[in-house]
Amino acid sequence: MRSILRRCTLRMPPLGLAVNKLSQVGFPWHLIIMAIKHKTAVGGGSSNHPIISLTDFVDFIAKTGNPKLTQVKTVKWRKPYSPGTDFWRPLRLAVVDYHEDNGTKKAELDQVLDNINPKQAKCYSLALKGYQKFLGRKKITWDGTHTKQWNGDLMSVRVNPELGVTINGKRHIMKLYFKAEPLTKAKADLILLLMAESLGSTVAQDTEFALLDVQKGKLYSSASPSKGLLPLLEGEANSFATMWNAIPDTRPGKESDSENEDAA
Repeated sequence: MRSILRRCTLRMPPLGLAVNKLSQVGFPWHLIIMAIKHKTAVGGGSSNHPIISLTDFVDFIAKTGNPKLTQVKTVKWRKPYSPGTDFWRPLRLAVVDYHEDNGTKKAELDQVLDNINPKQAKCYSLALKGYQKFLGRKKITWDGTHTKQWNGDLMSVRVNPELGVTINGKRHIMKLYFKAEPLTKAKADLILLLMAESLGSTVAQDTEFALLDVQKGKLYSSASPSKGLLPLLEGEANSFATMWNAIPDTRPGKESDSENEDAA
């Protein structure tokens, strides 16, 4: 059901029609609501209180200097989500499917390289190599994921980690970071804290919140991220919101960007 819903929502027609169609085929309403949330994954909220995806916020925190402003512009001026322009979508789905099947279909994970645009091949090859390095000989079983929203003073973040797995007997809620841009431990710690603040009440007390740098095969995790970092986390969120509100709603002189690498 999860795989069917995910593929359905990533190919959805206009929202009202989508809801009608899902209702007609008997989807439970709570799943339809999940579909709506996914369809509206790009931007959101009021004009002065943006709501963005965790992926976009991770990308913002990972950057320094002018690239931070560029990231805000990319998110604000992005066109509505389209699977065709989601650069990492095929690999993201393949990784999730692999774990939902408890690692029994490794060949399908390897075969993702056979069905991508040649322009994606180099990045995908590096990401798959890094992911296989992470997998190693670990015993990993699927548990299921959680989705909630973190609300700061000036903006909100939809916290939607792709994986809920048990690794060598330890429960993990894991967000995947696919980009090549370096992700330091200090920056990863902010994301882990955000995940803990939003998802902590929905998981077992000893659950590890995790962020995987896929291309490097490096896992950052903590069951109790430092609350002392909350001012810094709020500072990053307020910085994003300040930039968001300082730039126009549409790209000057051009239509909204069509690029949509990671909206979920």
